[in-house]
Amino acid sequence: MPACRPLTNDEVRALRALVSTRPRDRALVELMLSSGARIQEALDLDIRDVKGIALGPGTPWLIPIRSTKGGDSGHLILAHEAKTAVLAYVTTTREGAEDGDPLFLSRASRRLTQRQALRVIRGLANELHLSGQLSTHCIRKTFAQMLLDANVPTLRISHLLRHKKFSSTEKYVQTCPSKAGAVIEAILEGLK
Repeated sequence: MPACRPLTNDEVRALRALVSTRPRDRALVELMLSSGARIQEALDLDIRDVKGIALGPGTPWLIPIRSTKGGDSGHLILAHEAKTAVLAYVTTTREGAEDGDPLFLSRASRRLTQRQALRVIRGLANELHLSGQLSTHCIRKTFAQMLLDANVPTLRISHLLRHKKFSSTEKYVQTCPSKAGAVIEAILEGLK
């Protein structure tokens, strides 16, 4: 089985375009891309967790996490695109849902399971003809890689991923050789 890899920028754009007309899938994908949420953290969210969204583009949205790996508490931080996707999903598809109802539902109107979410992600990957193994974890890796590509310090990425050990974060982020070469050249050029 091929190793999980982060999506490229082109693949992220294609994925976003594909889910743009599928409210639940769009909300799930955008939530994970925006926050680096573990799949179970996203699937454990209830309607009450996403009520009262402030939609201003500069206003991050903090969602408390009830279930985390290791049992610690924390927050997911959502950017504008994810807030918009989640709000659209809740106000259209989930209109009339009670506060304690699950945010993400299966076709059978039950809480979406990890296995079902993986099936959704793999189905999207098949539709996009993406090579390699794609999983919900690959979306988490994509979040980390997007931050690294935006020059966010690795220690900050570790914090946003809610890793207890920095060595866990090192497995997520990979410096592209061509980018590393450009950085080294710029540094050496500055020394002349």
